[in-house]
Amino acid sequence: MRLFLRFVAFLTFILLISGCSPFTDKDEGDKIVVWHWMNDRDDALKNLAEIYEKEKGIEVEFKLFSPPDIYSQKVIAAARAGNLPDIFGILGEKKILASFIKAGYILKLTPYMKNGSPSWEERFFPQALGVVSFKKNNVYTVEEGIYGVPIDITVLEFLYNKSLFEEVGLDKESPPATFNEFIDYAKKIEGNTEASGFICGWGESWLLYALAIEWAFNTMGEEKFIKTLQGEVPYTDNDWIEVFSMFKKMRE
Repeated sequence: MRLFLRFVAFLTFILLISGCSPFTDKDEGDKIVVWHWMNDRDDALKNLAEIYEKEKGIEVEFKLFSPPDIYSQKVIAAARAGNLPDIFGILGEKKILASFIKAGYILKLTPYMKNGSPSWEERFFPQALGVVSFKKNNVYTVEEGIYGVPIDITVLEFLYNKSLFEEVGLDKESPPATFNEFIDYAKKIEGNTEASGFICGWGESWLLYALAIEWAFNTMGEEKFIKTLQGEVPYTDNDWIEVFSMFKKMRE
């Protein structure tokens, strides 16, 4: 199973923005309220809001809620109370987006995406747009269409330290190509140096989910993975146990 030095699960964890009402309903002097979780971009977003107001005469208020877990709780609570903002993001699995759509909280953006020449739709990386789109007869039973605007593509990588490879006699130009090799190399480094064999920066739970999906696709294939989402394959299946056990092996 090849896991290293490649894009991991970038299709599943694109962040999105979805709105409760079309911007065309906004008149000059109105305000668009946007909720987000991105500490690193709050200042940039506010600068863009100032530019937009000068050009369009419409005020845009960005409200930051952080960390992401707090943000997600805020969105769910607002949905239940019926007071979501004009624009908001949904963090999590695609089935969560589907549940918001079916509850009537999200505007179908297909007609807006197809406007212009080139159309807004054509300006996006197709796989990114696919994460916020639903095809006909999809497993989530959502009406076909585009329901969000991608704003990020996340690239997850495993990086290796060539100096440590040399120190323990490993070929620094040959990183591990399989999960078992990765574990073996990590053990050798940890057993023969003062360094840890493996460290991670997973400060948010969705990163772990991204890696689990990549492993699942490699372990069982896309068809079986989709059948799990459809409820036809349980998470107690041997292939899923193998996926979960990989995290146990890394921890050890």
